[in-house]
Amino acid sequence: MMKDNKSKAELLRKQEETKLFKIASRYKALLSAIPDIIMEVDNDRVYTWANQAGFDFFGEDVIGKEAAFYFEGEQETYNIVQPLFNGSEDVFYVESWQRRNDGKKRLLGWWCNVLKDKNGNVSGALSSARDITEHHQAEEALKESQSLYFSFIEQLPNAVFRKDRKGRYVLVNSQFCRLKNLKEEEIIGLKPMEIANNHISKKGEQHQATKYANVGEDIHEQILKTGKSFAEEEEYPAPDGSTIYMHVIRMPVTDVSGKIIGTQGILFDITERKLANKELKEYKDLFSAFMQHSPVYTFIKEVSPTESRVLQASDNFRDMVGISGSEMTGKTMDELFPPEFATKITADDWGVVKKGKVLQIDEDLNGRNYTTIKFPIIKGDKNLLAGYTIDITERKQAEENIRQKDEQFKTLFMSISEGFYISEVIYDDNGDPCDYRYLEVNPQFEKIVGMGRDQIIGKRYKELVPIDTTQWLNNYCTVASTGIQQSYEFYSNEYKKHFGTYSYSPIKGQVIVFVIDITERKQAEEELKKHRENLEELVKERTTELEEKNKELENFNNLFVGREFRIKELKDKVIELEQRLQDLE
Repeated sequence: MMKDNKSKAELLRKQEETKLFKIASRYKALLSAIPDIIMEVDNDRVYTWANQAGFDFFGEDVIGKEAAFYFEGEQETYNIVQPLFNGSEDVFYVESWQRRNDGKKRLLGWWCNVLKDKNGNVSGALSSARDITEHHQAEEALKESQSLYFSFIEQLPNAVFRKDRKGRYVLVNSQFCRLKNLKEEEIIGLKPMEIANNHISKKGEQHQATKYANVGEDIHEQILKTGKSFAEEEEYPAPDGSTIYMHVIRMPVTDVSGKIIGTQGILFDITERKLANKELKEYKDLFSAFMQHSPVYTFIKEVSPTESRVLQASDNFRDMVGISGSEMTGKTMDELFPPEFATKITADDWGVVKKGKVLQIDEDLNGRNYTTIKFPIIKGDKNLLAGYTIDITERKQAEENIRQKDEQFKTLFMSISEGFYISEVIYDDNGDPCDYRYLEVNPQFEKIVGMGRDQIIGKRYKELVPIDTTQWLNNYCTVASTGIQQSYEFYSNEYKKHFGTYSYSPIKGQVIVFVIDITERKQAEEELKKHRENLEELVKERTTELEEKNKELENFNNLFVGREFRIKELKDKVIELEQRLQDLE
């Protein structure tokens, strides 16, 4: 019997080893298929293991080399991740310029985790990395473009403001603050009437701002309803007690889909036009100086249905068309640009003036890409138009690089053997996460959930799986808001399967999830557990048998010892009787 049990235990051990080997093989295949670089270092920061993506990036000879061997330039990377090697179990993110095996300098984003042995001692670190060079370049290009835009707004001699749909100021330049005689923090986040009421409560007087606060809020609502631009004149008190006259153009602000998300306005100081010719000349000189030194291409034109003529333009147009802004003055589009391009510009200019709407368009000229914003200026019976043009060639190139990377990523994403999807978190009116929407899925995920891509994309999770998903949703929302990766396993009552997931957030509010069907592995683990329980039951039965045998031996021993004592008593009695007989004789 004992021999049979030993054979069964040996068989179970071998089966367990086989299953563990299969599981290890799956994880090895998974790590090789993941596009991210995964590297392991020991306590000396020497690489001890890498997945295929790691070998592709650093080269086949990376194992045994110190991580710093691949650093480009002086870095604080070791200092940043030192808490890992001190035992911290936090995930550390660090960006580091690295030398690829082809010698090129690339920026990697690393997520670093501590490794510990069975005694809890730090044995090294396991890190995953992604090449974010193009993303970094695109961000820098976007920051430069935004900086240029805000720099232009700040350097304008005009007061500029922008409001959200509720009529609250979200952007003002220094000219606007100066005009209102307020600091930026006294304006941002408030409505015009709130600002006016604050002024009254502090100074105890009614002033011109109350009048224009009402006008501004009324026009804001009209723009939201009609999408039209409005222009009017306003008067403001100057510090010296005189009056400043402002020409205010208010227009809608739209998002990329054309939806109106707020309003914005530009205030032109027309005081000089209303004053003496000398003051008017000073204003023109000031404006001309701005046009001459503008950091972007700026222009003002007078337009008609058939002609668009330059009144003023910044001198940097020399870089675009070969002549300065002062040389462009008085010339039509037909005199400055190729015929087809000139015809299009003239038609666009007239459309802006006729419709009274801001126009933003992308244009190509001489192999360069530009974004132009045009808006009408109402001035008596003249049809005027102003605008500015920004060279976006580098940004376009960065966007194209990103698009190509996205296509490569999509191809990889569609071909991997694991389920994979991208989703965005949906928030309720209180700003709390309440659901998430599928943005993209791969064929393997369709197979796992038993639905086609058209049935999934754009749908919310609770639409597809109307069961309690609070914990699942909370996990993904945590990843989307914090950027901290998560891995966990769960059983789905909906699909009657066990799943393992790995999730991370590429950008805030979105989460990417790998989904693996681990039902077979879970079933194997359950089977192994049953075998172990059976083995424990057999051991328990044998132990009971041994205890019973021990009791029998103990009873027999007690009986044997009692008999020995009885024989001794009889011997003593015989001896006593023999002695008595002798005494009688």
